[in-house]
Amino acid sequence: MLTFISSRWRPLLRTALVLGTAIIAAALASPAAFAAISATSLSATQSTVAIDGQVCPGLRTWSGGEPRAVVNGSTRAVTGAEFAPLRLEFDLPMAAPVQAWVSDLLAGRTSRHTVLLTESNANRVPIRSVDLREAVLTQVRFEELNATAKVAAAVTLVIRPGYRTKVGPTAMTVPVLNKARALGSSFRFSVPGLPSTGVSRVAPLVIGGDLATGGQSSQPLAGVANVVIAVAAVDAQAWRDWRDAVLGFGPQPAISPMPMSGDLTYLSTDLKTELMNLHFDGLSIVEITPLPATASGGAGIEVELACAKVSLAPPTPSTGTSPVSPAAPAPSPAPTPTETKPATVATAENTSPKDLGARDPKGFPRPAGLVRESYKSTIIPTQTFESAYYQSTLPFDELSAAYLAAAKADGWKAQSQSESGDIPSRRLLMVDFIKGEARAHVRVYGRDQGSSSSVEVTTPTPK
Repeated sequence: MLTFISSRWRPLLRTALVLGTAIIAAALASPAAFAAISATSLSATQSTVAIDGQVCPGLRTWSGGEPRAVVNGSTRAVTGAEFAPLRLEFDLPMAAPVQAWVSDLLAGRTSRHTVLLTESNANRVPIRSVDLREAVLTQVRFEELNATAKVAAAVTLVIRPGYRTKVGPTAMTVPVLNKARALGSSFRFSVPGLPSTGVSRVAPLVIGGDLATGGQSSQPLAGVANVVIAVAAVDAQAWRDWRDAVLGFGPQPAISPMPMSGDLTYLSTDLKTELMNLHFDGLSIVEITPLPATASGGAGIEVELACAKVSLAPPTPSTGTSPVSPAAPAPSPAPTPTETKPATVATAENTSPKDLGARDPKGFPRPAGLVRESYKSTIIPTQTFESAYYQSTLPFDELSAAYLAAAKADGWKAQSQSESGDIPSRRLLMVDFIKGEARAHVRVYGRDQGSSSSVEVTTPTPK
């Protein structure tokens, strides 16, 4: 059938055809851009989570938590109902309720909480809420860190809901997160006595749950998967020496073959402020695997470490580590032990009414002028690990000298000692001590005002 169009409408039709052809051509030339434009017409959902009524910012994604049937293995009949594991992925550092729940799991404590999830449309109008009660955290997964990562560091919680209640769409106001987000490339992994500036990758770290089934066990466990890191070629030999010492091969290295402690610190993007710290107790080397050579250097290694326990340690307080102005006075040289003031000599009475935590690590002297901020201990069949964190008004050099003098007077022998940092607020002293079968690792941190320190003591567990 032929259709004749009046000459009056032909210019308009011609213009419409030209515009339509241009739109189709643009879509074919750049499908992604066309899809992005089209997507704006759809209602995107936003998710919010509250734990025990406290809204937690930083939720990235969530899945699971839905009811499902329990099917008999032989008869294939439905015998009951259960809930699929709920998975919550958060940016780091964690909101306070999330961190408290994770700390309970790391300490072997089972705590039950109410989890309320709300989905809202693009206009922030709630459209659906899920209310899960008696929820138990069964597994935590700290996602991979990589020196080349461009996205925020993340942690995934695997949760077993107890039961679910019906609730209508519930509006929640997300508080402003004042903390900076940690990028997956901004981290520091350290083991005392081993070079770690070349650690460029930390594999996902899984803690708790059934490690073989993705955290779907009926009861939470305190199992810790092995820690796997990538070490640069320049540092590889020191890690091989430690492996040989642990396994009884080769000469004795400068560090002890006994299990060590270590830290994984999440940093701000300027690498100056500590946002979160994972502390490892009972680290022991399992295996070293060569990595392919890189374009910029030789072949690095992948190091697999067994770990007895992981805990959330308090990050070092931010001190605004801006460069010191030229007019600032240079730090005074470190005094020798004989120059240490009498007030800093360790005594049995060097406690403070402001002390927190149960006690000081047994067997290691405590200088005067300290306030204990935390204490923790881990006991395994062969060894006991104790650690404490302190604040002090003493200058960095004075506190460093006090520790060295007190340890020497008490019979501790320094095995290794290193100091770094070129401005007062970034100075760090690390010393490894030995006394009989006991080992101690001391860190002294410089601050704009005063100093802080940590002490870790490892002793054989009495039989």
